[in-house]
Amino acid sequence: MRRPATPTHARRRAAGEVPRAPRSRRLPGLENHGIEELEGLAESYADLRDQRMELTNQEHAAKGEILKAMRRHNKTAYSHAGIAITVIAGEDDVKVRVRKGGEDETETGAERIGDTETEGEEEARARRGLTAAGVAG
Repeated sequence: MRRPATPTHARRRAAGEVPRAPRSRRLPGLENHGIEELEGLAESYADLRDQRMELTNQEHAAKGEILKAMRRHNKTAYSHAGIAITVIAGEDDVKVRVRKGGEDETETGAERIGDTETEGEEEARARRGLTAAGVAG
């Protein structure tokens, strides 16, 4: 049975510092042998999972740094040059959106910072014939 990798070991292996041990070969004459394809796929999956877990740790650390900077600058929302950061109220978390080049520059109602009504709510009101204030129009 494979021993779970420690976070440090997984990070070093993902960076290529720790070479992976060679996979064992099938010995002739053994009746109860494993399925080589499944074992190889499982080990490949485990390597990818370990890399993803390490990236998740890095992502949480980066979000923590953004949250600290937002608090240091007394901001709950920031938007400039395709970057939108919002501090989630009641939680120690931030929502970060970065608009990559070539994407549509128009914003929908759900993407505007400070807009409390989502697109779905707008469509539901329109179907019922109500205005944004909730009265029949």
